[in-house]
Amino acid sequence: MNHRGRKNIRALINPTARAIFALSVALLFLVLPAPGARKIVERIIARVNNEIITLSQYRKQEEELRQRFAKESNGGNFEAEFEKEKKNLLRDMIDETLLVQRAQDRDVSVDTRLVRHLDDLRQKLGLESMEDLEDAAKAQGLSWEDYREGVSRQLMTQEVMYREVRSRIIISRQEVREYYEEHKKEYDRPEEARLQQIMISMKDRNPAVARKIAEEVLKKIKEEEDFANLARKYSDHSTAPLGGNTGWFRRGTMSPEFEKLAFELPVGETSDILTMGDELRIVRVADRHEAGIASFEEMEPRITDRLYMVKMEPDLRKFLVKLRQESHIRLIQGYVDTGAPPEEPLLRAGRRN
Repeated sequence: MNHRGRKNIRALINPTARAIFALSVALLFLVLPAPGARKIVERIIARVNNEIITLSQYRKQEEELRQRFAKESNGGNFEAEFEKEKKNLLRDMIDETLLVQRAQDRDVSVDTRLVRHLDDLRQKLGLESMEDLEDAAKAQGLSWEDYREGVSRQLMTQEVMYREVRSRIIISRQEVREYYEEHKKEYDRPEEARLQQIMISMKDRNPAVARKIAEEVLKKIKEEEDFANLARKYSDHSTAPLGGNTGWFRRGTMSPEFEKLAFELPVGETSDILTMGDELRIVRVADRHEAGIASFEEMEPRITDRLYMVKMEPDLRKFLVKLRQESHIRLIQGYVDTGAPPEEPLLRAGRRN
């Protein structure tokens, strides 16, 4: 399986990664004209036992896939790779459906894990309550119910794959250490800093009022109030729901003013009020690392995960083919399941356990 294929399996196993691009499973309906009225019609492109996959779901996943390739390309030409991977999109949707159905057949409950997962996410974002997490999702234009359902489905696929495939695989720490030593050069990274910011806009308010707000916020920060909570409350920036977290920046990619703060201000320290055009900003250095090779301890979880992916790939694909053979799957003409056994026709039926 190629590099992109490994990413697909990783998305099934890791609900947090999948959530970056698929937090919502809301449908986009096709509106078609009808005599005397306009009807909302949802086109079904596949049936997997007692579940359906609709054209709007497929298009939603297709757009998320395109966005991921666009992001990873950093402005480069990604269309050829996108079109290549899109051929497996329906396969991946069928994979997930079959795994969720197996979990349901085996009465797999992920309720406790779902609560723990959402609470972990809440803590990583620096949110005080689940209500804050729900509000953050809604602020991003996401349906909270759909998000919970999406995470729940991913946890079910994760549990089934662990029971059926991963539990039979053993990765020793020595294997991880050897892989790290053999691929050390891959973990060489530039100097980077992770920032948080609070932006007070002066576009729609009097500059004096904006500065007063910024001064109040800075005062609260100096009184050791939580920066992330203040960002969610006061910031006009799009990162406000994430506690002002702007992610990692490498040296040489920011404006001189930001770069000076990012690489000279001590980690955990906050800037004074910065005037940038019609905005006032307060910046905090959340984390930073020097240029060089990341340590084994830092890379160990990522390498372990990668080794599991490599060992799981053939067995997982065999298991998914077996689920297909036990299931009743129908596709409309023009759509292909690239995960189906080669000898099976487009329209196939079998008995599901």
